[in-house]
Amino acid sequence: MVYSNRARGGVHGSVDTKKEVIRSMYRLAGVTTHKNLSTFKILDPAGGDGRFIVEYLRLLWNSAKKNKFDFAAALPNVRITEIDKKKCENIRSSIKEFLKQNGISIKQSVLDTMIVQGDFLDQHFFGGQFDLIIGNPPYIRYDNIPDMQKKRYRKMFSTFRHRSDIYIAFFQKSFELLSKQGKVCFICANRWLRSQYGEPIRQAIAKEYAIPVIINMEEADAFDEKVDAYPAITIFEKEKKGDFVRYYDINNIKLLDKISVNQEAVNYTKLPQPVDGNWESIFMSDLHADDRFAFLEEQGFSLGIGVATGADKVFIGKTLPEKIEKDLLLPLIVSRDINDGVVEWSGNYLLNPYAENGEVIDLDAYPRAKKYFEQHKEQLSARHVGKKSPDKWYKTIDKVKADLTAKPKLILPDMKKNSIFVIEEGKFYPHHNLYYITNDMEENLAILGAILNTDFVMSQMEHISNKMNGGYVRWQAQNLRKIKIPRLEKLSEAQRSALLKSYHERDPKLAEQAINSYTSKTGAETTDFLAPNSQSKIRTSLNTRCV
Repeated sequence: MVYSNRARGGVHGSVDTKKEVIRSMYRLAGVTTHKNLSTFKILDPAGGDGRFIVEYLRLLWNSAKKNKFDFAAALPNVRITEIDKKKCENIRSSIKEFLKQNGISIKQSVLDTMIVQGDFLDQHFFGGQFDLIIGNPPYIRYDNIPDMQKKRYRKMFSTFRHRSDIYIAFFQKSFELLSKQGKVCFICANRWLRSQYGEPIRQAIAKEYAIPVIINMEEADAFDEKVDAYPAITIFEKEKKGDFVRYYDINNIKLLDKISVNQEAVNYTKLPQPVDGNWESIFMSDLHADDRFAFLEEQGFSLGIGVATGADKVFIGKTLPEKIEKDLLLPLIVSRDINDGVVEWSGNYLLNPYAENGEVIDLDAYPRAKKYFEQHKEQLSARHVGKKSPDKWYKTIDKVKADLTAKPKLILPDMKKNSIFVIEEGKFYPHHNLYYITNDMEENLAILGAILNTDFVMSQMEHISNKMNGGYVRWQAQNLRKIKIPRLEKLSEAQRSALLKSYHERDPKLAEQAINSYTSKTGAETTDFLAPNSQSKIRTSLNTRCV
């Protein structure tokens, strides 16, 4: 199986882990030289350059000396799989070099048993139940997996669903190969913790496995090259022992040396073991148990995303009024029209192919639109939506609800760091790169706009949303539906006033202080945060911190 090259060189899925990170992973998995490793069975499912296995050979060698067993006799317990033939040769060379340096001679057949060249997901390990499966499984996005492989993986792995990354299949296969007390220790992209495609594997893990440790390393430099992988080290145990997960968030790999199963030298968050695929509840357990907070939709907010057309160059344009009947056109705003909290309309219109009753228009009633659509019929008919409804080949992917145009809307760009959200007063229809929130009271939209810019909400979004390049979270409706905010009816007058002032004056400090006042366990009421020169900024913790 061959994958295309990455933009920065190399092939998709091939990223090498720093050796000091590998050493910490073994220690965290409980594999040390003090342990008798004579019968310990280990597998690296994605060998790469062999550095995971070479590190294990060092541990095995020292364990053999301390526990007085035959090192060479234990080598058949070691397995490495690697899909790339050249890399397999490099692994072979690395192992031979280690053996030569330590004066060890083994039969070629032993080396051939240890190294398996091929796709790990296709391998059969007869009688193979491993005590540790460790490594850095490949990251290959759904779109970069050949279609035939995707189809086959869907049949082979029940958790390979939606737009799954290939490492999900590596997870499931590895879990199936564990011994009764076995562990998996992977450093891998953390998207599976929050993404839709990660839900099936999360459900499987919650049902059958324990997670003693998650170490989030988004800000740490864990690999030999700079990659946008947002990695985390996670340990999974076949045998359920504890009731909680230790969640570390580190920004320097040197901190790994201080993290131990038996010591608490580094701050961590104590999370309950998950019981289903909805892991947001474990990351925000304290918040979800507090009835002073509620989801947006519980408080009368409606969330949505702007229109996707499938052919923006046809349906969107500034010159459409010259070509199309006026009552089919809606003023449209796109992401670039939102600047520093102000809507600056660039003049685009949306051609709306839907009537007020929600049905697609009869083209014969709109001769100018009919002529225009006919000019683009080949392109529009080739879209998926055009093929699915060949008699309505000119409709947009999303149904256009024209009455949305006149509603005040809090507009949220999908990806934006330090966003300033803006209320669009009811003049424009949003494009699909914009999310929107509506409410019967425009004042509530302003209060929400202030709350969304607080650390209180960002703490939740960082747990729920996959971060994109540059540390951006995604303000998608699916993420916004999972956050909780103060119940607006329980806000004091002072808190409401501060939040409204925060929104209208673009002063996030006021919102931070108002939210801190509300979330205070004492429930103390104060108007100090309304002072115009107040500079304090408080980050609200959503979980119990253990030191």
